[in-house]
Amino acid sequence: MCPSKVMLKLTKELAEFLGILIGDGYLDLARNRVIITGNIKKDKLYLSNYVKNLIENLFQVKTIFWKQENKGAYYLCLNSVKIISKLKELNLEKTSIPSIIMRSNKNMKANFLRGLADTDFTIYFKKGKNRKLHSYPVICSTFNSKFLVSQIKSLLSELGIRANIYAQKRYIANKFYNQYDIQIYGRKNLDIWLKNIGFNNARIFKKINLWRRQGFCKPQI
Repeated sequence: MCPSKVMLKLTKELAEFLGILIGDGYLDLARNRVIITGNIKKDKLYLSNYVKNLIENLFQVKTIFWKQENKGAYYLCLNSVKIISKLKELNLEKTSIPSIIMRSNKNMKANFLRGLADTDFTIYFKKGKNRKLHSYPVICSTFNSKFLVSQIKSLLSELGIRANIYAQKRYIANKFYNQYDIQIYGRKNLDIWLKNIGFNNARIFKKINLWRRQGFCKPQI
């Protein structure tokens, strides 16, 4: 497949791809590549199947998928001068949601958030003071950009989901860094998320399916 003419009209597929790119991807401008990364233990099926098909159908190009053991990661690569050129026009940054998404409708925003969450969020179930089992759902992630987190919270609010932001100062590699945790608590918020946004990454929804079947989900799952 060869993209003879690349159009970047916003569709639900492009919105989801942009979420994936902001979450766990980057533009390699020197080599005209888009790279999406994933955890070697948890993201193989998501990258090699779902994201690969999404990208190839969206841009009509072939992708390359490989594993790098020493970095504990899988990589999915799209190589195209034309596609990179069009993506550069969107002024993509890791510190903010693309303006094309911020100006879009709720459906596009939901698709963007799904892509972002599938790559950069997780879900766990905690006990709490009055619970014997790990049954209370928490959807969460951590970002370095305060502005990005505030935008994510705003989009979630538009979709009926309440999120909390906590500023943290963490010591990493002999240096302190400001980081921002976003936490979405409770079954009501999870139900709204599943209805309005959803997940496509098996590492997330397998936890939810187990929780639904047995009423709890231990942290190691």
